Amino acid sequence: MSRSICIVIPCYNEAKRLNAFAFRRFAAEHPDVQFVMVNDGSRDGTLDLLRALHEQLPGQITVLNLETNQGKAEAVRAGMLRGFANKPDYIGYWDADLATPLEAITELGGLLDKRSDLDLIIASRFPLLGRKIERQWIRKRVGQICGGLASLALGSRIQDTQCGAKLFRTSTVTHHVFAEPMTSRWLFDVEVFARLIQTWNALGDRRFHERVFEYPLHHWVEVPGSKLKKMDFLKAGFELSQIYLRYLQPFAKTPDVSRIAASPKPSSAHQAGNAKRAA
Repeated sequence: MSRSICIVIPCYNEAKRLNAFAFRRFAAEHPDVQFVMVNDGSRDGTLDLLRALHEQLPGQITVLNLETNQGKAEAVRAGMLRGFANKPDYIGYWDADLATPLEAITELGGLLDKRSDLDLIIASRFPLLGRKIERQWIRKRVGQICGGLASLALGSRIQDTQCGAKLFRTSTVTHHVFAEPMTSRWLFDVEVFARLIQTWNALGDRRFHERVFEYPLHHWVEVPGSKLKKMDFLKAGFELSQIYLRYLQPFAKTPDVSRIAASPKPSSAHQAGNAKRAA
């Protein structure tokens, strides 16, 4: 099946952690995958490293340079907007440290190939037998608490909201979700889910739990050097309440979905994306 994938890689001071060889090898083996490497105002040699990757693989690696640090949420959003310009079939984002191996891109993409009813695949660090999932105990417990609270706010149980690997089917809905700046800096993944729910609800479709699939990773190993701090988890609690009030509570403002609704009514967001590309 012929299809294209675009993956956004947000990078902030990743010169010592970015595995350039892994990106070169994967890109060479998977010409259907493109990368948008976003330098988020790094102060080390990250930009030079990314530009070197682009020079080696100009057809598959694009570098987007943000002069000042915007935070991961805006770095991902800027990369997604740049990636949409290439009109990929699937688009998503991945953490630069490759705690989630690049090979999982083909696994998530393959699932979207097989399941036309799905619009988003969420990688999950669920420790099933036969899988190698290595996380710090404290970070795992905090993640479970955040995930539980986020699931309550979203009204849909998600085991792992914060894993940095997600792949979307490109559609008018996906464009809409990333069109405006994120309000959350630490829980932007949850804000993305909230925007999806709000948008689909506005279109009269309340099947979030049917459109989204959690994929249990076979391999995930925590890489030292995370930029998260203890206080960030406290800030996340405040941001979660803001996400609920802005998007999910009964009196939340209904988004303008006129441009989406104006398209021929699809049975799935995938069909909406195909209709737009065929127009």
